[in-house]
Amino acid sequence: MPKLAGVFPVLPTPFTPEGAPDKAAFLRLVDFAIEAEVDGVVFPGMASEVETLSAEERAEMVAALGAHLRGRVPFLVGASHADPAQSAAP
Repeated sequence: MPKLAGVFPVLPTPFTPEGAPDKAAFLRLVDFAIEAEVDGVVFPGMASEVETLSAEERAEMVAALGAHLRGRVPFLVGASHADPAQSAAP
């Protein structure tokens, strides 16, 4: 595994007016970060409104991120949750 170094911003989660994660807006933020020449990204994290997202929504957004990045930059998946058991869950 290569050594990780540089700038890895925590990506925010945009929401639709109905309160659902806005995947299209999220992927535009990913493109913006890549255009800004980040070294990688982190998602989800505390800045990603992680506690607002359900486990299914987090999984869907992480999958969308990985597919969209196509290996262009590394990404780290956050595992934080207010409940330690949820953080440790697969």
